[in-house]
Amino acid sequence: MLKGLPSHIPIPEDLYRPGVVAFLVTGVGLEPEIPGASFALVDTQDRRLSEGAIYVLDAAGEKHIRRAVRREGEWIFQLDDESDPSPLFLKDQVEIIGRVIAVAYGIALRGRGEA
Repeated sequence: MLKGLPSHIPIPEDLYRPGVVAFLVTGVGLEPEIPGASFALVDTQDRRLSEGAIYVLDAAGEKHIRRAVRREGEWIFQLDDESDPSPLFLKDQVEIIGRVIAVAYGIALRGRGEA
């Protein structure tokens, strides 16, 4: 665990359901919406793709957080800052872990709602 961050976070009752897990966000590519050192609450049972929604992905054993967009009829996953050198992923290059439903930073949780 990173120094100063909790080892667990409470999940509000209205967001809790089986399959909801928290992932520590270490990068800054989706700031300010998802700051580094925050927790992304991810619904692992929701893998349906939706334009603009944010997902946790597994690419060759490494976890990544990216926004889903369609380009020329194909789903890709990218950071918000297209000048960022972090890789883009095509849908067939990754396993979708789940959709981000809320972000925890500080003490409060901010829901993402439906995209």
